[in-house]
Amino acid sequence: MFKKITNSILLTVLTLSSIGSSSSPAQSEYLIAQAVKCNPNGNTLEMRKCASDSYAVADKKLNQVYQQNISKLSGEYKNRLIQAQRAWITFRDATCNFEAAEALGGTLEPLLYTGCLERVTSERTAYLQRYFANLNSGSRTDPTLPQVGTVKSLVDGDIMCYATLIDDNNTERRVGASFEICAKKAQFLNKKVRLTYARTNVNDCQSIEPCGKTRQEMLVTKMEIIR
Repeated sequence: MFKKITNSILLTVLTLSSIGSSSSPAQSEYLIAQAVKCNPNGNTLEMRKCASDSYAVADKKLNQVYQQNISKLSGEYKNRLIQAQRAWITFRDATCNFEAAEALGGTLEPLLYTGCLERVTSERTAYLQRYFANLNSGSRTDPTLPQVGTVKSLVDGDIMCYATLIDDNNTERRVGASFEICAKKAQFLNKKVRLTYARTNVNDCQSIEPCGKTRQEMLVTKMEIIR
């Protein structure tokens, strides 16, 4: 029994010593993964192990989504995705190093770093899934259209619903939406929402009377309340 306890204490001391001398939060998390079990209500090391495990899951999912979709591309289109992913990795690491500096030199620095890795990686996965889903369905969203905003008004027009939003840059934006969105005005007004667009046929007549002419517009077809 004494030998087991001694070995356990020695392992903890060695781990703490190694972490203290590591040059980056990422190296610290590798050492933790070898010796500590996740406990979200435990000490700092155990919470860092939980964060490390969560990041590993997020990273695996991103790799799966990336590989599934890059295999469908070729030529310059494929090369640009590779370049974009490499640039994103640089962005991810720099962003999380910055956020971790909030606790620079403290025991929470690696926890903040790994938590940031998990969040930013999950956001990247969601972006790639959304992009390729839209691409495959033929409804790829114009990147200039707002993706998130606070709904200030929804007004029925002759050929579509008109939505006025305040985006994350506090800029007023006006976009077209389906009439079904306007019908839910009470549900969405003054709510922050995530927008989904689809290319939709709308009436292209000079009057409200049907004339058989249509044109395609990118309209909001779904609003998901964030808060």
